[in-house]
Amino acid sequence: MKKKFVSLFSGAGGLDQGFINAGWEPALMTDFWTPAVETLVANHPGAMVPEWDLSTVTDSTLLHALKVQGLKPKDITCVTGGPPCQPFSRLNQNQLFKRGGETEDNMNDPRRSLFMDFLRVVRCIKPPFVVMENVADLKNRKLGGDGPEKNELIKNIILREFERAGYRVAADVLWANEYNVPQLRRRIIFIGVRKDLDIEPSMPPKRGVSVTGISVRSEFAKIRSKHPNQDRKTHSDSWLKRARLIPPGGYYADLPLEHKVLKPVDVDFVSTYDGQVRHFCIKHANGSWDQFHTNKGPDKIAEIGDLEGMMTMKGLKAHLKKGCELFRVMPRMGTYLRRIRWDVSHTVTRNPLIHPKEDREITIREKAAIQTFPPNYEFKGKRQDQHVLVGNAVPCNLGREIAKHIERMV
Repeated sequence: MKKKFVSLFSGAGGLDQGFINAGWEPALMTDFWTPAVETLVANHPGAMVPEWDLSTVTDSTLLHALKVQGLKPKDITCVTGGPPCQPFSRLNQNQLFKRGGETEDNMNDPRRSLFMDFLRVVRCIKPPFVVMENVADLKNRKLGGDGPEKNELIKNIILREFERAGYRVAADVLWANEYNVPQLRRRIIFIGVRKDLDIEPSMPPKRGVSVTGISVRSEFAKIRSKHPNQDRKTHSDSWLKRARLIPPGGYYADLPLEHKVLKPVDVDFVSTYDGQVRHFCIKHANGSWDQFHTNKGPDKIAEIGDLEGMMTMKGLKAHLKKGCELFRVMPRMGTYLRRIRWDVSHTVTRNPLIHPKEDREITIREKAAIQTFPPNYEFKGKRQDQHVLVGNAVPCNLGREIAKHIERMV
């Protein structure tokens, strides 16, 4: 009999598909975003996929969803999911996830989060195993806010809450390319084991792409014209002109200066600008260019191209001759113009990527191939929704390695 799992905050279902590829069966998959739910329904016909806001779903509703399938909590081997953890911290523009009518003390309580809704389901089902994933940066993020735990790492809060729920947990940041995925992608993975099983949790052993032989090229080779999400985007001449200048593995920073996005500025702007990226350039009357960066602080100094040494802002003004134009070099504009390599891609996000050889964006299908989704896996919603679904997913092969490892732990 196949092992069954419940998936929460399922998204496009990358982690779920990995478990399915390992021989598991979903008892329930759910998400609150319609394009995600439609994607899950399209690829898993017959599976129960309710569009749930877990913060409003009661334990009785959850248990009824299992009961109508002839299942009890004891039939579930694992609860999986990737609950957003930002909602209970001031990590996103210092904004706290708010629900109506809360006091400031309640809003600063780390238990007010979607993670706690995830944990509530775990407490209800009490499965032998739990798998939770999130962005790798979570490992070093502090809670923030004004509460007593503001300087505590979110990771430690999560580990403590799992401990209180009755689970031993191993947590680490895994690189997808070390788990049979042709992509340099990091995710933090939490693997929990119920304490009464007396099993020490651990991370799956590495199966790097150098060993398995998987690559972007090999995954692209599986794609056929009949597969979904394979339509190509039409590009402007200016986009094509810039894309042709990006080498394999390169991006916007590799463009010649004149092909980057330049914003006209004056010397006063340069002398007062105190932003994070202080990159400027001068176009001289003869068509030549100089680049320079400024230091942060009141004593800014301009470092000019090939000129020796440093130059004060006063010296910069003197350097600017009649006919010169001054620009701020804008950082990583638009799609970032990233061109992937044939072997291992950099991280797939919602932003478009350039094909390794052809001067075009890769299709949604090709992006999904790098995430090791099956070629016939279909993504629903508008095109931008599909980019988000694929870009946020856990690579299927990483999910498979986690599922197989849980089997070995038993």
